[in-house]
Amino acid sequence: MSSKESRRSAREKLAEERRRQVEAERRRSRIINIAIAVVVILAVTTIFVLVQKSRNSGPATATLPKTVTQDGGGVTVGQDSAPVTVDMWLDFQCPNCKQFETVNAPQMAAMTDSGQIRVVYHPLSFLDQHWQNTASALAANAFGCSADYGLAQKYQSTVFANQPPVEGTGYTSDQLIQWGKDIGITDSNWPSCVQDQPYANWVKQVESSMTSQGVTGTPTLFINGQRVSPKEQGPMMTDPAAFKQAVAAAASGG
Repeated sequence: MSSKESRRSAREKLAEERRRQVEAERRRSRIINIAIAVVVILAVTTIFVLVQKSRNSGPATATLPKTVTQDGGGVTVGQDSAPVTVDMWLDFQCPNCKQFETVNAPQMAAMTDSGQIRVVYHPLSFLDQHWQNTASALAANAFGCSADYGLAQKYQSTVFANQPPVEGTGYTSDQLIQWGKDIGITDSNWPSCVQDQPYANWVKQVESSMTSQGVTGTPTLFINGQRVSPKEQGPMMTDPAAFKQAVAAAASGG
């Protein structure tokens, strides 16, 4: 090989080495940038979760209605020995909740009385923000008051039966008081319980608890701790036999 060819070969090798170095530096830069992006995303995600947690933590303490055994817990109706527990998450301004109630309330009451099921009602109030009112929270507090008289199940059915046909109309204290009287609450403290809202913090706690339970809308049902899927719940909105079958399956371990 001539000296001229040798010099050209050396230049080509040097150029190739430089290209490899430049490419390696680019790869390192990309890796560093990706790593920085991942760290930033993780940090932002952590902050978001912490902010959401602080927003959803609810009041630290609350006065609880009767049969509510823990902060943020639901109102329990029925016997502890019942083989099936139904957790029902509802909002008193929710039309679909009214539809479920209309179809299933009579048999739920009968099954509760006979000891077949125990129902835990979790009254939510997220529709207040949607409709820019306080009707859901007001009704949820009144529902808590009705539990003190052992009439929670009957009261919530009455409230739903009187749900305004126009969404967002809401409820008034006078209406909620009257419906309690209609089902037999004669205690002189009943009106003040509805008006003064002693269970307001409990209502907020229940609202906060929906996130940890994975509840994103109403009505949402759990039967013996298992969430009823939208596909399973759909028939229950029109056919009472569907709910009865789900309870029977849970009772038999299905």
